[in-house]
Amino acid sequence: DGPRGSFDFAFDLEVVRDVLDDFPRQDFAGMLRDVGEWHSESATSTGTELCRVNLVMAGKNEAWTEQVRSEVEDIGRMGHLDAHVLEKAGHWVHVDDLDGLMFLME
Repeated sequence: DGPRGSFDFAFDLEVVRDVLDDFPRQDFAGMLRDVGEWHSESATSTGTELCRVNLVMAGKNEAWTEQVRSEVEDIGRMGHLDAHVLEKAGHWVHVDDLDGLMFLME
């Protein structure tokens, strides 16, 4: 127990295992497409842009294959997604390229 108002950060390894086991079954591209369809329908009916998605990809993360990047580009053409690559970053983009991440957030 730390001082009042403090927070102890810890990993729950059982939850981490569950997340890692479930991760390959997720359809993140599908989620981005769904947001794009919702965005397009809303923009058409209201005449205003309701949301933008900024996706930050870690350039050193091998999960961002050419196929995945191409799919992200295709989704970006729907008009709601801006994709950014931080070439110097691995999985922990905020650690590996904090300056690049802060620049994107400004």
